[in-house]
Amino acid sequence: MIYSPDKGETWHTVTTDPYYCADFNADQKAGWLAGPNGVVARFTLR
Repeated sequence: MIYSPDKGETWHTVTTDPYYCADFNADQKAGWLAGPNGVVARFTLR
């Protein structure tokens, strides 16, 4: 699987531990990927 941030998405600041997938939607194959710097990116599976 390849995580690819959607174009035009806004990045949001959060408090989180390194790398986890949040709010994954299996039907849309999309979700949020959080990183160790505390930001998350919207992604879709390509």
